[in-house]
Amino acid sequence: MLSTKLGDFYKNVCVDPSANPIVATTFFFSFVLLSAFMILSLFVGAVCRGMAEALSVFEHEENRMKIAEKKRRAREANPE
Repeated sequence: MLSTKLGDFYKNVCVDPSANPIVATTFFFSFVLLSAFMILSLFVGAVCRGMAEALSVFEHEENRMKIAEKKRRAREANPE
C-alpha cells in the first residue's frame, strides 16, 4: 500500500558508493564561483539602483533651481 501511494523504491540502487574527489572539487568550486557572482550581481544592482535614484533626485533639484533662477531674473527685469 505504501509503495502505491509514494511510488516504487528501488532497493540497492547505490550498491558500491565511492568518493570522486575530482568531481567533488569541480562541483564545489563551480558552486562557490556561481554563488559569488550571484551575490556580486545583487550588490551591483543595488548600487546601480541607488545611483539612479540619486541622479533622479539631483536632476529634479537642478530643474527646480533653474526655474527659481528664471523667476528671479524675471522679477529683476520687471520690477513692479
